[in-house]
Amino acid sequence: MITDLTRRFEVAGFSLAWDEWGRGPGPPLVLLHGFSGSTHDFALQIEPLARGRRVLAIDHRGHGRSSNSHDEATYTIDHMVDDVIDWIDHAVDHGPVDLLGHSMGGRVALRVALARRDILRSLILMDTT
Repeated sequence: MITDLTRRFEVAGFSLAWDEWGRGPGPPLVLLHGFSGSTHDFALQIEPLARGRRVLAIDHRGHGRSSNSHDEATYTIDHMVDDVIDWIDHAVDHGPVDLLGHSMGGRVALRVALARRDILRSLILMDTT
């Protein structure tokens, strides 16, 4: 299955599941899912999007195939923003990226853009509060 997520990124005591698909010119597209979701939310879109470009997606801490801490204090938007920035710095060997965030992932994406606009080419917010 396209969203089995074969890679892991270790950050702040969490093991975050992620993967990438496709190759091609131009900036990679990074997908961030919403609250209580996972990369699986993008399952029908990943293959078409990856036909001509690199696409990356990650399960936020406590979501999908990523680990959880059972401590609600470790699940703030600030923590997730830091996770995504560290992961992009690690996973993307050349930037910047096009960043798409859905719902809560949009809040994370917006905060990433405010903190590190140098790693973004564009920001796409989908059903974001």
